[in-house]
Amino acid sequence: MEYQEQIASGPALIRIQVQTAEPIEWVLDDTTFLDYRLGKVERSHAITSDKIDLLWDREVAQKTVHFRADQLLLTGNWAQGELQRILVTLLARRMEEKGVYLFHSSAVRYREATILFMGGESNNGKTMAQIEARRRGGAFIATETTVIDRRTELVIAGSQDVFLVKRAKGTERADKPAQNVGVQKLFGGELPDLNIFYTRLTRIDRVILPDIDGHFDLSVTELGEYEKAYQSFHCLVNYMGLNILLAPGLPMPVLDTEELRSKRAEFIQEFIGGNGNQPKPYHVIRARTPQLLLDEVEKLLGAA
Repeated sequence: MEYQEQIASGPALIRIQVQTAEPIEWVLDDTTFLDYRLGKVERSHAITSDKIDLLWDREVAQKTVHFRADQLLLTGNWAQGELQRILVTLLARRMEEKGVYLFHSSAVRYREATILFMGGESNNGKTMAQIEARRRGGAFIATETTVIDRRTELVIAGSQDVFLVKRAKGTERADKPAQNVGVQKLFGGELPDLNIFYTRLTRIDRVILPDIDGHFDLSVTELGEYEKAYQSFHCLVNYMGLNILLAPGLPMPVLDTEELRSKRAEFIQEFIGGNGNQPKPYHVIRARTPQLLLDEVEKLLGAA
C-alpha cells in the first residue's frame, strides 16, 4: 500500500511517499526532535505539493539511502532516530532554498537587546548562557535553534524546549551527560523560572560565542570580520548533516550544493555587517560559570 504525508517548517515543505506492507499513521512517532532542531514543524496528511521529496520503499529488505535528482530515496527498515536526522537535513536544505537560515544557537531579549548565543565551533555554553540571561529577567526567543529570514533578517522561529528530553534509536549519545547535569552544577539543582517569552519579531543585535568551563580564566575577545564569518558558517552548516553516520556503513548523503554554500556565505556577510550593512558585534566570552559570563555581557551592553 502507499502512504503519504507532508511536513512543513517555516516556508519550506517536503512531501513524503512510503511504500509499505503495513499501515502507518505517521512516518515519525512524534516530532520532538524536529521541533528541537528546526524551531517548529507541522505535518499533514493533506497533500498539496506536486513533488515527492522523500520516497521510501519499506518493502525492500536492504537498507539504503541515496539523494538523486533532488530527491531522497530510502529502502529498508529505518529506525525513528535515523529518520529524524534525515528529515532535519532535508528540511534544512529546503529552508535554505527559501532564504531561511538555521543558527545552531540560543537567543534571548535582554536589557533591550536581542542576543544570539551562537554554538559556533566550540558549542560549549549556549544553553547555560541563555538560562542565566532568562534567570536575570531576559525574555526567551530560542534554545537549540534560531531561524532567521534572509530577506528581513528577522527571527521567525526558535526551538522552545530547553533540553532534548528524549532520544529515539539512531540519535543516542553516550558522550553527552544527562540534560539536567549542567543545571545541577551551575544553578543549584533547579531550573530557574523561564516562562517569559519574547513574542515580537526582532533582529539580532549582538552575537556572543560562550565558552563555559569550570577551569577557564575569564576573557572577552571581540572577533574580526573573518572570524565572525567563519564561526557563523560553521554554525549554519551544522544542519547539512555532513558529519552524520546514519547507520553502520550508511553516511548521510550530500544534500549541500555549491550554490547553497555560496548563498549561505553571502547571507553571512550581510548578517555580520558586510556589504554596506551595520557591523554586528561578535564576542567570544570564556568563563568558569554562566553567571560570570553574563556579568561580562552586561558590561558590553553598558558600553554600547
